[in-house]
Parts: sequence; C-alpha cells; structure tokens
Amino acid sequence: MTHARRVCMAALAAACFAVPATALAQQGNPTAVVAMGDSAISGEAARNYEPGTDQPGNYCHRSLNALIKETDIPGIAAELDLACSGAESANLQYPGTGQNNEVSQGQKLRDLIDDYDVSMIIVEVGANDDPDFTGVVTDCVAQFVLQVPIGCRWTIGLQWSGRLARMKPKVKATLQSIRAVIRDFGDGDAPQLVLASYWSPLGAANRYSSYWSKVLNGCPIYNADQAWAKNTAVPALNTTVRTIATEEGWRFLDFSRSMNGREICAPGIGHSQEWVAGLTYDPASSCWYCFDAVRQSFHVNALGHAALGDCVREFYGRTEAQAACVRGPDNTLHAGQEQWKPWVPGAAAGRPGPRTGLRRSGPGAARLPARGGRSAPRGFREAELSGRPRPPGH
Repeated sequence: MTHARRVCMAALAAACFAVPATALAQQGNPTAVVAMGDSAISGEAARNYEPGTDQPGNYCHRSLNALIKETDIPGIAAELDLACSGAESANLQYPGTGQNNEVSQGQKLRDLIDDYDVSMIIVEVGANDDPDFTGVVTDCVAQFVLQVPIGCRWTIGLQWSGRLARMKPKVKATLQSIRAVIRDFGDGDAPQLVLASYWSPLGAANRYSSYWSKVLNGCPIYNADQAWAKNTAVPALNTTVRTIATEEGWRFLDFSRSMNGREICAPGIGHSQEWVAGLTYDPASSCWYCFDAVRQSFHVNALGHAALGDCVREFYGRTEAQAACVRGPDNTLHAGQEQWKPWVPGAAAGRPGPRTGLRRSGPGAARLPARGGRSAPRGFREAELSGRPRPPGH
C-alpha cells in the first residue's frame, strides 16, 4: 500500500468516527410524510382500515384511504398514518398518553425518525379536547330525533368560546412536544410542520325537509343548528387553530370550506356525490348499542379524503405559510391563498329573541314523537326559536 493510499484511508476513517451515529443511521433512509391526530385525519369513515384498528379494544380506524395515503407526493417513499380516532392532544405528545392499547403518537414519531427521513408532519387535533365534537354532534342529533325544541345552538353555542379557550394551550403543548421530538432525536434537517383545521360535515342548508327524510338519509339535525355549526362553530374553531399555528411557527392549512357543496344532505347533489358520511350504524361493531356502532358518523369518506390528499400535496409544494383548501371547477381541492373570513364574536349571528318553544299550529308547528319514539311527528315541521342564537361568548 502506497503512502498516499494510507493517508487517504486514515483520513476516511477519521471522518467516519467524527460523524454522529444518528446521522450515519439516517443516511439513505426512505423519505416519509406523517399524519398525526384524531378521527378527522386517521380516516374514520373512509373504510379499508389497517388490520388491528377496526376491532374491539382498538377502533383507531386508520384507513388506507386516509388523506395522508392520498398525497402521492413525488419523491416521497412512505405515507405514515399515526392518527387514531378519539385522540386528544395528550395522545400526540411525547412520551404522552397511550390509546387503544397503543403507545402515544409522540412515541411512535420518536421511534420512526430513526428509520425515515421525515419531510412533512401534518397534524389535526383539538376537537376531542374541550370542544368535544362528538358530544356536540350527539346533542344536535338527539334534540332533533326527540324533537326537543331548544337546539344545540343554544345548549352548546353559549359555551363555545370558553371551550375553545381551554383547548388552545393543550394543542400548543402538543405542537411544542412534536417539535421537541424532531429537535432532540432527528438529524437536524427539520421537516415541514403543518397544522390543519377542521371541516364541517353539514352545510348551512339541507336538501331534505321532513322528519323521516332527514332521519333515513343520515342528517337528522335542525336546519338552524346546521347553520350555527357551519357559520359559527367551525369558523370559530378554525380561527383558534390558525392562531395556534401562527404563534407556534407552524404552517397552517385551512380545511374549513373543503367540504362546501359536498356535505351530507347538501342541496343539489345525491349521496354518491357526497364527501361526508352521515349518521352511520355499523352492525359489525363490538355491540349494537355502543358508541363504536355509530362512531363513523359525520366524518369525511374516501372521496373526501382523496380530495384532501390532493390539496395537501399542492400545499407541500408551495411556499406560503398558510393556504385554504377550496374546491375548483375540476371538482377537487386546491391549496389557494384565499382565506376564510376570521370569526369575530357577534358577526355570525345576532342576539336571540325570547324562547317561544313549540307552537301548536301555524308556521313552524311541530309535535313530539309518539310515546316511546316509535312514530314520526305527524305533520312535522321544524320548530324554530324566534330570533337567532347568540354567537359564542355573548
């Protein structure tokens, strides 16, 4: 061996020992994009669930049709779904709290960054914290089915801003935890960090009007409650999520209008064109009377996730810090700069008038279901309150 070759070999060996072990381990790793969060991003209602996530003890419902699986970003080798239906902010933190007999999503992220070059992490979380979207939907549906003449816009609407305020620090702590995992265990090449907001499963209008047509078509909610959810509750939630992303230095992708015109029971379309599943009963669930039997209700279906995946792919390739997913003439979603108008207390609805309850006759007449709820209200028309509900915080 010549002297020059010995010098070259020695220099190469010294360089190898000087490189941190983590960097060596990650050289040549496959690229990946990662989804973390709750049912909105796990793929609930998109069907085709990963083995082990659609059974008693684990209804994380991670779908192979979930939006992260539909991104198809050039140069990305793996699309990893860590999300789990029902997840709260604490379930995404490291070391965090496990869920459904699984470790926390934060722990899963820690484990995978040794094996993947993560290019993007997209997070959708917060709805299962203080906002309690599941409880909101349950209340809205129950009041319609039982013909309670109050409406969830009253029972929940006045609490909404307080719920969002209590959610905010929990989501912020989760984003900080995810960033810390990347900082402490990654290779120094930080991925895109994206916080996505939530869509509304129902629009402000409904193509069905009678009691049974709404029940049988999966959208048993008062029109006024739909309008409150679409025009007040979801925009308020998304304003909060957007603020969190800005304060934490994350990119923000607005999903709030992504389902516009494709919601369950939206006017002018049929069920085959909807991007959202309505009230859904799964007879194969763990028990016929459990929440698991209806947990897929009011979630984006496979068509909607495919469209969201298109939007996320576009956003990945753009440079803006924020964008909104809006349906274009080609009937899919695009990441545009247009933003929804931030919700301002008092802007979406006026103060309510007096509570008038059910009227016995005339416009707006409605009757309670027969004893035991076995028959529809005869001559049903939605009982409305005079005036409009107050916006959250008023």
